[in-house]
Amino acid sequence: LSLKETLNSVEKEMISKALQEVDGNVSMCARILKVQRTTLIERIKKYSQPDLPIIVGFLTIPAKIVAVCCRKAHNLLF
Repeated sequence: LSLKETLNSVEKEMISKALQEVDGNVSMCARILKVQRTTLIERIKKYSQPDLPIIVGFLTIPAKIVAVCCRKAHNLLF
C-alpha cells in the first residue's frame, strides 16, 4: 500500500463513520470533521457509489445528482 492509498483509506473511513454518526447529514458531518461542507461533498463524491444517497439539509439526494449539481454550480462560478 502506498502512502496515498493509505491516506485515502483513512479519510474515507473517517467520513463514513462521521456520516453514520449524524445520520448522513452533510452539514453536521462537515462540522465534526472541521472541513468546509463543499470540501466534504467533493470527498463524498470521490469515495461514494453513484447511487449512494447523500443528505443535504432536509433532502436525500443520490450522489450522482449531487455530483452533477456541484459541477454545474462550479461552472457557473468559474
